[in-house]
Amino acid sequence: MNQRLAAIPEPERAYVIGTYAVDCTPRESKCSHAFNSISTYYRNIADKEVRGRLNWTTGSMFGTDTAHDYIWPDRQEKGLHFCIALPAGRYEVYTYDFYNFAGGGSGYSIREEGQFKLPFTLAAGEVVNIGKLHITTSTGRNFFGMTLPAPGVLLLSKSTPEASAEALGKCPPSTRSRAVRDASLGSTDFTPTPFVRVPAGRPQSP
Repeated sequence: MNQRLAAIPEPERAYVIGTYAVDCTPRESKCSHAFNSISTYYRNIADKEVRGRLNWTTGSMFGTDTAHDYIWPDRQEKGLHFCIALPAGRYEVYTYDFYNFAGGGSGYSIREEGQFKLPFTLAAGEVVNIGKLHITTSTGRNFFGMTLPAPGVLLLSKSTPEASAEALGKCPPSTRSRAVRDASLGSTDFTPTPFVRVPAGRPQSP
């Protein structure tokens, strides 16, 4: 990906911006999430080798824990704003997973037949806001009846002007004067799935 981007002149590089959020549990001055890693994946529809992910990590032995841009203890949520350079093309957000590091690693993912398609398009030199992607968590019980963290769903909503400005501020300075096109995921022609929801009233991101 880095090699492909390096070959594209800066004025022709496309950027996707937005907010990535996860559920968290307030504890003193922190708000921890239930899994060590929560990732949401996107890819180029025509060239699936062009792909990437949005990710939250905590408890990494390599010291690469994700730093949040905001934390809402009352809503049990924390998030970050992102700006990602990509080649122009048609893309889709298609799956997410949850992972814990302990015991050699374990987690949850969506089988290929259950994966979804949330498309967005990037033109050369364009900045596109895909809105807020919020991964929730829930609780379940194991074989012994013990309560354990369990997967949630992907909630989609629009960005506020403030959140859009925060995300754009993470782009290279040369791009920040460009117009931003709103292409919030789930805003049009969207049918909810067991894994993706658009909350009633489409609550705004921070």
